[in-house]
Amino acid sequence: MRNNGRFWHLTGAHPLTMGGLAGMGDLVLTCTGDLSRNRTVGLRIGRGEKLEDITASMKAVAEGVLTSRWVLNSSATRKQAGCIVAANHRMFTA
Repeated sequence: MRNNGRFWHLTGAHPLTMGGLAGMGDLVLTCTGDLSRNRTVGLRIGRGEKLEDITASMKAVAEGVLTSRWVLNSSATRKQAGCIVAANHRMFTA
């Protein structure tokens, strides 16, 4: 959360957003909820499936995949090294 908070601060986000449902709540659901589309993608990648196959088989969008691309590009332009989302994006594209 701290790493993400530094990044969101650079983009102008309100500091309390990370502690609310849009920040911490979303993170907790993604990590624990069986209905989380982002968690589903992560579990399937962990089983060795390719991202393209996973997204093609889903009826709904896992917004974390698209968001990771944006954050990766934005963190590079803001020189924000070490953003954990960059590691996630590398995992998606491996």
